[in-house]
Amino acid sequence: MTTHWEYVTCLRENHRLVNVLENRLFVEDGKILTSAGGGAAIDACLHVITSDFGAAAAYEAGKHVERIAAATGFGSSANFRTHFRREVGTTPTAYRRSS
Repeated sequence: MTTHWEYVTCLRENHRLVNVLENRLFVEDGKILTSAGGGAAIDACLHVITSDFGAAAAYEAGKHVERIAAATGFGSSANFRTHFRREVGTTPTAYRRSS
């Protein structure tokens, strides 16, 4: 399991039996998928699409990042990409291609 870095300690203290992994955008454990925040949730969604429908489908879904960015509060894909690059160190496209 993972969570936003600000809540890792709290999650560990309140759920001692849970293995909390740090510095992960998302973690898949069987049927459970957790993400480290709003931006990471997009990557988790693309992971599910890739797993279920293949890389081509995930690539097509990634083209709709403008709608995803607006729906998750980033407002625009440019703003999302800026935050993503700052947090992850690369662009969403480069990250997707390296996965």
